[in-house]
Amino acid sequence: MDIKLFWNDIITQNRGSLSSYFCKDAVIRWHCTNEQFTVEEYVRANCDYPGRWQGEIERIEEFDSQVIFVGRVQSEDAKI
Repeated sequence: MDIKLFWNDIITQNRGSLSSYFCKDAVIRWHCTNEQFTVEEYVRANCDYPGRWQGEIERIEEFDSQVIFVGRVQSEDAKI
C-alpha cells in the first residue's frame, strides 16, 4: 500500500478511493476519541465532516508487512 497516497485520499476526503484501503470487515479505531468505525462509517465520517482538511505526515515506520503511521489532521480554518 502506498501510505502517502492513502494520506492524500484522507486529506482530500476522496470518497471514491478510501474504502479500497480496507478489508470489508475492518474495524477502524480513532485512539484520540475512543471511537470505532466500520469501513462505511469511517468513509462517511471522513468525507461528510464539514469543511476542508489539511494535514501532515509526522512519521512513517515500516517493518516487513507492517506500517506505523503518525499524522496530524485539522480543519483548514483551524487556529493554531
